Amino acid sequence: MTKKVIQKHWMTIGTDNKLQSFMTNSKRIKSGAKGIGRFALDKLGRECRMVTIADPEVYSNLSENDGIGAFWDVNWTDFEKKNITISQVEANLEIIQSGGLMENSNAVDPSFNLVNIIKIVRERSSSELDKLKPDVLNKTFSHGTILRISKLHDVWDDNLVKQVFTDLEVLVRPRDTEEFSIHMISNSKPNDYGEVLSSVCDDFDYKLTAIADSDQNMAITIEREEYDTSIIPHDFFERDIVKSSNFANRSAFLTKKHSQHLTFSQLIPSNYDNSLLSEIGPFEFIFYFLKKTTTSVDSARFFYKPITSHTRKEWLDKLGGIKIYRDNFRVRPYGEVNEPAFDWLGLGSRKAASPAGVGKPEGGYRVELENIAGVIKISRLTNLEFVDKSSREGLQETQTFQLFKKIITAVIAKFEEDRSFIARELSKYDNEKFGAEKDLEKADKLAQSILKRDRQKHNANHANSNKSDSSPINDEQKSTENQETVALAHLAESRKETIEKLTNEHKLLRGLASSGILSAALGHDLSKIQGKLQSRSDKLINLLSQKVSKENFDGVEDYENPFVYIDQMRKSDRKISTWLGFSLGFTRKDKRKRKQLFLETYFQQLRSSWISTLSERGIEFSIDCTTNIELRAFEIDFDSIFVNFLTNSLDAFTRPSTKQVPRRIWIKCEEIGNQILIEYRDNGPGISLDILDPEVIFDPMYTTKRDHTGQEIGTGLGMWIVRTVINEYEGNVKLLFNADNVQESGFGLRISIPSKYKVKEVTNEL
Repeated sequence: MTKKVIQKHWMTIGTDNKLQSFMTNSKRIKSGAKGIGRFALDKLGRECRMVTIADPEVYSNLSENDGIGAFWDVNWTDFEKKNITISQVEANLEIIQSGGLMENSNAVDPSFNLVNIIKIVRERSSSELDKLKPDVLNKTFSHGTILRISKLHDVWDDNLVKQVFTDLEVLVRPRDTEEFSIHMISNSKPNDYGEVLSSVCDDFDYKLTAIADSDQNMAITIEREEYDTSIIPHDFFERDIVKSSNFANRSAFLTKKHSQHLTFSQLIPSNYDNSLLSEIGPFEFIFYFLKKTTTSVDSARFFYKPITSHTRKEWLDKLGGIKIYRDNFRVRPYGEVNEPAFDWLGLGSRKAASPAGVGKPEGGYRVELENIAGVIKISRLTNLEFVDKSSREGLQETQTFQLFKKIITAVIAKFEEDRSFIARELSKYDNEKFGAEKDLEKADKLAQSILKRDRQKHNANHANSNKSDSSPINDEQKSTENQETVALAHLAESRKETIEKLTNEHKLLRGLASSGILSAALGHDLSKIQGKLQSRSDKLINLLSQKVSKENFDGVEDYENPFVYIDQMRKSDRKISTWLGFSLGFTRKDKRKRKQLFLETYFQQLRSSWISTLSERGIEFSIDCTTNIELRAFEIDFDSIFVNFLTNSLDAFTRPSTKQVPRRIWIKCEEIGNQILIEYRDNGPGISLDILDPEVIFDPMYTTKRDHTGQEIGTGLGMWIVRTVINEYEGNVKLLFNADNVQESGFGLRISIPSKYKVKEVTNEL
């Protein structure tokens, strides 16, 4: 400033200079309009000295009498003298004729002048220097202004300095382009502070940007970062309502951003006076929504991205709320944390009136005040109706400003509409997919709670059970209701155990199915191997016979005779070939079709497949079917049943037995009345008498097969599969016992299937 500027404007109370000359030479809108801002210096300390050097490019015609700048000194206690008017209080004004700001700064405070400030800034870390404009450290500061306040009213300890630094962070509006920067240096702790950083938020769930022009048109852009789009299933986007949505379809989700254009009248449709709407000039509103926390259930249901809760909480606690910035400077107290004006838009009462969750089907979601932050940018040039209060604390509550608040709230409602629509559809999708599972989980928890209370009731002291005000009828009714509730809880507990058992069965079946898939996939290669197994031993003998004959090895020990080895290999190949034939046939596609199955033919084919394996173990296998009974069935079902029986019999015959009788397996089938009966028997050791309830062999996971160490080696699924398959045919399986309830010699059971399965049906595939 020059001497004339100080006299005419700086020292004149209530000047309208900033209204008349509202823009600086650098095109920045000047802040302030009342002409009383300088009295804030009095609030800090009793004395103030200012040194100011005018910009020679701005003031090019300065006379010698003007000087190039001035020193200005004031003692604010002069205003407190008795019987004195304000016009009688004077300040000292001294002209500066030469030198730059840095040369004259020692007049402010020789111990901490501008030279020392620049030195400290230059000595700061490179990361701090990177935040400065490139030309800051190269400036000579030939012009500018320095204020030195002394005889302070408060003790400026470290806590107070930190508070100023924090307040400055809120004071400076979030910006993408830095028009200027603020640095705070403490001579006692020069490395603790530095540049006052803007409060730009880069970790948000939602960001909404609304830009209004002078014709009451508004462009609203909503940007989403809340959802992890990479894990949202494709079928969610195939829902009709989602496909037809402008902001929830797959394209909108992947771009994470969508825009819409509205007028003020469309935002707040009502009978507002157009002239009142026209008084609201251009403005920009940037709104952020940040969840402070979330549950694992909601994260799974809504496909939320992971968040860092404590970081968000710290940011919102310091910078939350909707704040107004006019010409890049904060207008207090709007959005001031821990102040009544923090909720100047009334969002808290709005939420209290409609506390619905974001995914509520009926809608009505309102954003929580503690999860938002925002910046409203206005200018005194384009919003003349936004007038400061005389106290400089906020804007006057005019009709225009009240209408402006309604518009801002309506813009926030657009965010709420977007978020709640997506949450509702994701919630519906989740219920369709997992609703039944969640209901079972809730029912299980309720049942556990009821059973716990019931146990506590039985163990509790019933001293108060005969209260005088108890009604026998009511007590009886309550007792009945309680018994019914407990019964339901026991039923739920039983169902839970059944589900757990079935889940374990399902896991094992998946493993077995995988083995079947692998066998089918290798079927082609295995069939080639099977063909080679049938002839390779004969080819070896033919090749050897061209060089030597069997007679050459007469009298030679077997372990030195190649023809003995080849004969052993032939027997092994025959076994492998038989098993391969059966395994490959087991996975044939035609076995997975329901067809007319002739039982005698089926069992004879089964016998042919197993006879060599059984014969080598000295086991006789016979079939007794009086007639060739027809049955409409899946051949693979019967394979599952009788393969289990035969493998169990083979295992049983290897166990020690006191009986020395020929080993036998026989199958008998006949039709009696409306039932087809099939009996399977062997004369092995049978079910151990140590098993008190033989029916247990049909339970899943139950097995008696163990290795030499006693470890279970069976799957425990064989006999369970038998009963499951027969149940699907509406039949039953019964173990065979004699009249004394002692098991007959060996193992035996009877399968009965209703004759109705003889009826021909349309062929279905499994």
